[in-house]
Amino acid sequence: MFAQGEKGYDCFIIDEGEVEVMDALEDGSVESFLNKGRGQIFGDGSMIFHRRRSATVKAKGKVRAWVVDDEVFVEKILYSSRIKALFDKYA
Repeated sequence: MFAQGEKGYDCFIIDEGEVEVMDALEDGSVESFLNKGRGQIFGDGSMIFHRRRSATVKAKGKVRAWVVDDEVFVEKILYSSRIKALFDKYA
């Protein structure tokens, strides 16, 4: 799906299947530390904070996912009335 260190301008919401999240270690090996499945999101940290990907994510078999870019995220999520109400209440 993507490799650690790549630039990330979008996130993914898993509709079907499972992904494995892995971290590159100092010795050059890769360690799996998390699996994500249907309904879960990944890649959002890079998208929101405009940072490089902090982990590698690989599909475990067939995966279907929604891709949400940063523009759609800001327009549809950050500016939604529901989210605005939460910010107004708790911020």
